[in-house]
Amino acid sequence: MNGVNASGQRQMPNAPGDTYYARGFNNNMLFIIPQWNMVIVRMGMDDEKRIDKVAFYNEFFGLLREAVE
Repeated sequence: MNGVNASGQRQMPNAPGDTYYARGFNNNMLFIIPQWNMVIVRMGMDDEKRIDKVAFYNEFFGLLREAVE
């Protein structure tokens, strides 16, 4: 879940608070966003050491928020 951590921040602040996500092998991702009536699936092979994935997806959700709200 995109819950609030001990410091009071969400892991991905640009995603709605009710976002659920799961991560699998090779950075396959599943995002469920009830607030936006949306499910996003990302499949592919990936070298997870290249970039900060949480920051990448947070930026993605910021751009998506601009498009849907």
